[in-house]
Parts: sequence; structure tokens; C-alpha cells
Amino acid sequence: LAVAEGRFDWDDVGSWSALANHFSADRSGNCGRGRVFAVDSRGCLVISAQRAIGLVGVRDLVVVETEDATLVCSRDAAQRVKDLVRQLPSSLR
Repeated sequence: LAVAEGRFDWDDVGSWSALANHFSADRSGNCGRGRVFAVDSRGCLVISAQRAIGLVGVRDLVVVETEDATLVCSRDAAQRVKDLVRQLPSSLR
């Protein structure tokens, strides 16, 4: 067993808000990765694997697009995603 001291900040990325801290935000507080286009939208976290995502007039959303599913929720309700996952067929989990 060996122990080594690490000199780095720890961040348990256990929430969408914590993940958003790892992306640089634009002037309106939108952040994420992928092809994202925003008009009059603020505080959104968008992660897109393939498709372009357009935001118009929305606030504080989490949008996650993957190959087989898309999630859209308010940041306030993001911790309730597990409730949605329970409703999904096993092929989408």
C-alpha cells in the first residue's frame, strides 16, 4: 500500500451544476460542449454529442443530447432525473 500527497482541488462532479463549473461560460452564463447556438437564453448547460442545439428565450436549463436520447430539464429539477430514469425502458438505461 502506498500513499502519495496530491496538490490539487477536489470536485465531486455529482450534479449538473458541479459539471457546469468545468466549462467556460459565455456572457449569458451558458456553457457546455458541442454545437450550441443561443438567443436570449441564460444559465443553460448544454452537452451535445452530435446534433446542433438551439436555445431561444430559455433560462437555467440542462440539455444533454446523446446518440440515443435527449434530456431537457430545469437546473432546479436536475436532481430528479433519477425519477425519469426509473420510467425508461431498460434499453435506454
